[in-house]
Amino acid sequence: MMQVALPVNFNPLTPTSSISALPERVDLELYRGDDFWVVLSVSPAMGQAFDLTGATARSQIREEYDSETAFEMEASIDEQVVTVHLTNQVSATLPACGVWDCQVTLSDATVRTLVAGAVTVSPQVTR
Repeated sequence: MMQVALPVNFNPLTPTSSISALPERVDLELYRGDDFWVVLSVSPAMGQAFDLTGATARSQIREEYDSETAFEMEASIDEQVVTVHLTNQVSATLPACGVWDCQVTLSDATVRTLVAGAVTVSPQVTR
């Protein structure tokens, strides 16, 4: 299981020369046919945080950003923690490489992409 602590990177009271709305980059290296979990802890940075109460989460892998086919990962929220699970049935069908992200939709319908990155899948031996 992989754990990633995610800061919320916006504080309107702190001057900055640039503002980034990009998600945290997290690349995944997976083994075909295995279950995989990633736990994302959303924590405040610079005194700011967003509340995940009532939020929903989604996570997908695609071969390319604009690919029609999406490989769904199960995503759940418990307090300020988002858990993403890639089942072995889905990982067995993944392409050798791709991209992924995890988004939350807050209770006010605001969408935030927490993480995004590349996916590399190693072939399995035991079948």
